[in-house]
Amino acid sequence: MVDQLTTFAESKGAALSQLALAWLLAKADFIVPIPGLAQSRPRC
Repeated sequence: MVDQLTTFAESKGAALSQLALAWLLAKADFIVPIPGLAQSRPRC
């Protein structure tokens, strides 16, 4: 599946990460992706 999505993204002149962000933004207005944040930091 990742290979298919990568091929699709490349056909649009985008990276796979850009495709993922575009998909998130298209889902709903209240979703705000934060690029570069893989996981939340543990609280100490």
